[in-house]
Amino acid sequence: MLAEVQAPAALLPAVMARVGLGDAYAPLDTPAGRVFVAYNALGVSAIGHADDAEAFRQRFHARFGRVAYPVEDAPLALTSAIAEGLRGHGGSSAARRYAVDLRGLTPFERSVLEKTREIPSGEVRPYA
Repeated sequence: MLAEVQAPAALLPAVMARVGLGDAYAPLDTPAGRVFVAYNALGVSAIGHADDAEAFRQRFHARFGRVAYPVEDAPLALTSAIAEGLRGHGGSSAARRYAVDLRGLTPFERSVLEKTREIPSGEVRPYA
């Protein structure tokens, strides 16, 4: 009886992402076109364009060495924060508060991204 019951397809990706053993990813339509967003318990781990979901999954695995599992929809808080950032409201509290998983980056890349988060929305800073 129980052996005949199939778990919902979305269960494995959700569990793997929540416990940090994998990332979930979903498509997101934006003003810049369709992107794929990967996320896990630590936050957003990747956002990128790809021809299709499989191409994104392969690129993600090659870059980070982790498995990404497809899901139908990303969490609403995540998609809202990304949408605000893409509309030029990157300084909004929702967009700035959303966590980002920087594990796959070099220490230099990580420090640059952490420093850019300090720049107020609508302002620029020189690199040097």
